[in-house]
Amino acid sequence: NVSNEKTKILSDVRIAVGNLDFKDTELVYSNGDNLQNTGYEYFQNDLSVPFTLSPDESGTSCCGAAPYIRLKNAEKGVNIAVGWTGMWVADFEKTKSGTKVSFGQKRCHMYLNPGEIIRTPRINLQAYYGDDNHGRNSWRRFFFKHICPKDTDGQVISPKLCLHVFGA
Repeated sequence: NVSNEKTKILSDVRIAVGNLDFKDTELVYSNGDNLQNTGYEYFQNDLSVPFTLSPDESGTSCCGAAPYIRLKNAEKGVNIAVGWTGMWVADFEKTKSGTKVSFGQKRCHMYLNPGEIIRTPRINLQAYYGDDNHGRNSWRRFFFKHICPKDTDGQVISPKLCLHVFGA
């Protein structure tokens, strides 16, 4: 807030809204981590009705919905990644000209005092031509090259052992 007064109430914050201009799309998504053997299952949705994807109310970014999504048709697709540690939301709807997409922050209802700053989810859209395998490999190469943390020599940092216990 760069003004000298508090803002109006901010709610249903959307950081990206647009239309992807390709038709006959299908959404590929995962249920994320549900702390069961059925976690990280993948599903396909033909978007015959508008569809909203968001994690459950636990507050973690991948419980009930993984933040890695693919919108595709027979010739091309878009890899979508939502970078946010909390409650993100993604809406998808077929239109006459393609697929309308909208990404934002769920459960947002606040105002900002003068000088206050908030952070919103980040969205990465990576287009590709070809089949699912090409889309997955394209994303993997992009992720390792541009997103994965690296040491001072430019090498990807090895995973560390981490124990996370829920409901203990």
